[in-house]
Amino acid sequence: MTSFKMEKLKNITLKIGSGSTPRGGEAVYIQDGITLIRSQNIYDYKFEKDGLVYLDYKEGQLLRNVTIEQLDILLNITGDSVGRCCTVPNELLPARVNQHVCIIRVNTTNSPEYVMYALNERKNKERLLNLVHGGTRKALTKGVIEEFEISLPAFTTQVAIASILKKVDAKIELNRNINQTLEQMAQTLYKHWFVDFGPFKDSEFEESELGDIPNGWKVQSLKDIALIIMGQSPKSEFYNVDYEGLPFHQGVTGFEERFPQHTVYSSKILRVANENDILTSVRAPVGRINIAPSEMVIGRGLAAIRPKDNNYSFLLYTLKNIFKSEDSHGSGTIFNSINKSELENLKVTIPNPNIIDLFEEKVKKWDKLYKINSEIINQLIDTRDYLLPRLLSGEIEVKEAANMIKEVLAVDKESIVRI
Repeated sequence: MTSFKMEKLKNITLKIGSGSTPRGGEAVYIQDGITLIRSQNIYDYKFEKDGLVYLDYKEGQLLRNVTIEQLDILLNITGDSVGRCCTVPNELLPARVNQHVCIIRVNTTNSPEYVMYALNERKNKERLLNLVHGGTRKALTKGVIEEFEISLPAFTTQVAIASILKKVDAKIELNRNINQTLEQMAQTLYKHWFVDFGPFKDSEFEESELGDIPNGWKVQSLKDIALIIMGQSPKSEFYNVDYEGLPFHQGVTGFEERFPQHTVYSSKILRVANENDILTSVRAPVGRINIAPSEMVIGRGLAAIRPKDNNYSFLLYTLKNIFKSEDSHGSGTIFNSINKSELENLKVTIPNPNIIDLFEEKVKKWDKLYKINSEIINQLIDTRDYLLPRLLSGEIEVKEAANMIKEVLAVDKESIVRI
């Protein structure tokens, strides 16, 4: 049985300290140069490159005391994302961090990856968040982080545990990248056919309220091709985490993936989306899109849009095209919003049915693979979340964990072969 001991972070690190924001704020950001990492780039287990900004050499030198080194751990210490944690990708170095992110630099006798996984473990995360100070502005202080304790086995065991978990995260990232490529392929095809009219340029065209379109095509309202169900939130007393009722999607968060993940259920059933309904945010901001992975209760921040002719892929990418610029639709003073009437009357270009059928045929396989990849991602996340606390406590040995991961990856290969 592996032996573990509890150790404070200050005893296993070379540096614990927050970053700094350059004077002038956004005015000093440039298109390329020294990377400045902000809290919106830090997620649990993963780094998100979207929204990265850069500094020139002069501004970078002014922040050289908050330089990130290879395998540094980045921990968000303020705001709603407090506690999110990952390691920095090597390809972004040299880099700096702003004041909302803490650098944790582990000493050479411990594994940075192991420490990162320990900080992301659910119970450790809960302990850390319980130490957050502040009312409206949540914050983790340097002192709290330094005194925070994690369980540590021998260095070789730390490395072995981190290696196992990194394989899971690498596969998660690979599947996400594949899904991103599939999404780009489908959107590119949609634009080529239904925005640029590439295959139909030799056709006769006629004027419409959306511009020139091929003869025989129509401009219709969204309500002509889809049923629209506006969400309604049950009272909070009906929310639960005990799987009572149906999954509940409010529409405020959870748009990072095509198929939202749910930890909250509603025992009171009000407005319901069916499996495969397209879920569109109708406020704050308008136009973020999910697909319902199962029957679920939808809150007031969402509308469920269901095609009348079963053309789910065509409707999905039509809506993505309509809402490609978030906040470009709707109205409202506090929250940008769109009501049912405005949704129903959105104008869409409708080609001949045989063209829609051909698009569905081409894209359906990509969407099916996307869904399989998403299901495998969820299985891998569940496996990681199951293994992590047990590996950190020694309840499960590394070899046993490795076998469990092999089984999940084998299911992945079998699923793709079946397409």
